[in-house]
Parts: sequence; C-alpha cells; structure tokens
Amino acid sequence: MTKTLFAHGGNSYTAAFYRFAVGGLILLFISKAVLKQKILTDSKTLLHVAGLSISYAVMLALLYSSYAYMDTGLATTLHFLYPAAVILMRFLFFRLKPSKRELLCLALALLGGALLGIQSAGGSLLGMILAVTSGIAYAFYIVFDPKSRAVSMNPFVLAFWISLFAAAILAVFNTAAGTWQFP
Repeated sequence: MTKTLFAHGGNSYTAAFYRFAVGGLILLFISKAVLKQKILTDSKTLLHVAGLSISYAVMLALLYSSYAYMDTGLATTLHFLYPAAVILMRFLFFRLKPSKRELLCLALALLGGALLGIQSAGGSLLGMILAVTSGIAYAFYIVFDPKSRAVSMNPFVLAFWISLFAAAILAVFNTAAGTWQFP
C-alpha cells in the first residue's frame, strides 16, 4: 500500500496515518466481532498505551520517510537493527547486563549495519539516519511495553488502541505541519 501511495504523490506521514487508521479498523473488527473482546479499559491503562503509541507512530513515520532517500529494502534492513538498540536501552535504562550471547549479537548487528551502510551506493546518509532512528523508536516501544499497564490487555485490543492513538498523533502532526496528501 505504501509504495502505491508514494507512486501517486503521497508522503510518509500520510501513509503512516493510513496504515494505522486502516489497521485500527481491522483490529477493532477482529477484537469485537471475531474475538468478542471488551474494547474499553480504565483511563490509566489508556494513558500508558497513548504514551507507547508515540514511539510507535514516530517509528513508522521515520521508516517511511527514509524510503524517500534510499531503497526500501536497505532502509528496512537498517530499521531491523532495533534488537541492538533494545539490548543497549535495557542496559542504559534498567541496568540489565547483556549476556555474552546478546553482546555477540549486538556486535554482529552493528558490524552488519556498518558494512551495509558503507557498501550501499543507493542510500543517503539522511536516509540511513532516518531508518536507524526508526529502529531506535521501535526499540523504545519494545523496552517500555512490558513496563506498562497494557501488558495485561488482549494483544488485538492493545494493537487496536495503539493504532488508534498513533493515527490520532499522526493526524495532529499532519494537520499542524500541513503535510496531508490525499492522492
């Protein structure tokens, strides 16, 4: 859907909004009609989910933005360095010491990302920064999700709320920045 939207003049922020809005509707249908789940929850939990949604919305907007500067395959590969960021954040924020296996994985991921970035002729520095930063935003979501009150929610209901809040965040951003595009 994103490549088609871009081909018709759409931008990354509008594409991210559409992804969350359409995905949220699908998740709402699955949660209510198929799984018969209760959607509403307490306001404290929703506040935590809204906070998590910020990093999720930023992640997708940055990843889609990187596509304008480099090949989507390379950008997505750089985004998938997020496990390295997860290991680093767990250490920095919670003093969780990485295991030898995690350190090896971290070193290999960083080496692979560096080699990929050096070897790539089709990627700009800005595109690489956007792609890696999108992975860091996703890592933030992964590290702090288990610490939130949302951990007890049904996964489909949680994904619905995250999509709803992320779509709202991107709608506000698109409106404030004047970046709406409806190709």
